[in-house]
Amino acid sequence: MDENYQCLKDEATKTKQALENAFTEKEVQKKKIESIYKSLSKTEDELKTIFLEIESDRKNTGVPLHEEYNDAYWKWKDADEANEKAQTSLKKYDENYNADIPDVMIELKEVKQQNEEMQRQNEELKNKMEEMTEMLPQMMMQQNEELKNKMKELLQEVEYVLESQNEVLNRKLQELQCQNEELKNKMEEMMMQEELEQQRQEELKRQRQEELERQRKFKNFSKFTPAFNRQNKEVDFVFPEPVEARYITFKPKAWNSQPFLRCEVYVDNVLQNTPLNQRSFSSAYNESCKDSTMNAEYGWKHKEPYNANEWLKLDLQQRKTITGIRVGTGNHYGNTNNYVSKFALEFEN
Repeated sequence: MDENYQCLKDEATKTKQALENAFTEKEVQKKKIESIYKSLSKTEDELKTIFLEIESDRKNTGVPLHEEYNDAYWKWKDADEANEKAQTSLKKYDENYNADIPDVMIELKEVKQQNEEMQRQNEELKNKMEEMTEMLPQMMMQQNEELKNKMKELLQEVEYVLESQNEVLNRKLQELQCQNEELKNKMEEMMMQEELEQQRQEELKRQRQEELERQRKFKNFSKFTPAFNRQNKEVDFVFPEPVEARYITFKPKAWNSQPFLRCEVYVDNVLQNTPLNQRSFSSAYNESCKDSTMNAEYGWKHKEPYNANEWLKLDLQQRKTITGIRVGTGNHYGNTNNYVSKFALEFEN
């Protein structure tokens, strides 16, 4: 228990010192920027606005002058969060430790001291009785045999009482040791639960960050406008950065004449051939308009009345690196006037 407490205490001291250093560095960088902008006749309100903009995001505002303060500010925020966690863990440990363990340890110490005192007294009494026994021959000249027997009886009685007391003290000592072990296990369990909770919170934070990153990426896929004309029936789109996903969904938003669509994906820059049994859709105009592959006779078209809520989904069977797509117009009798003129993409894992 002391070792755990010392580790928490050391960690709390380190994080507190790191927080103080980070705060000092932040203030130095802040004064540098204030000095520069004040020389440019910036007002206090304008300075507040500038600092709010710098502190609003971990990324720099794009102004090189702000970069050092931005880094120092977010180091201070991270140090503050780490220090708060360390101080909280130390406080919880200290509260639980002080609430449960000292009473037992004090009682355990008192029992041990009583046991040792009784053993010391027992030893002293034995020594005295042995001395008296050695003196017995001399005393027999003055005392009779009855006194000798009484001394023996007294010695036996004292030994019996001491043995009984020792047994009681030993049992109590064992009980307190068991209670101490239970408290130790309880504290370890509490520490483990706290560690698991911290891991869970970190996992939730990581998932939120992943979701925000996914939303940031996917908002770039909300508007595709293929440049179809009478000469081309197919158009490729290369993504600015790859997307890791199993499912890709095409959502027509606008169309020329009729919303016919043929589509396929590039995985690691290689055009795939996703079969029909891995394709699903919200609806289809008829049986002939269910095939959305690049070699389809017509292409996929959803039912009337045409609207922007229909969708077509490709299942790649497992998470893959999607680097682009290919889309095509309606394919019946070479007619290229029926096509989706604007669509959005969505991805799932």
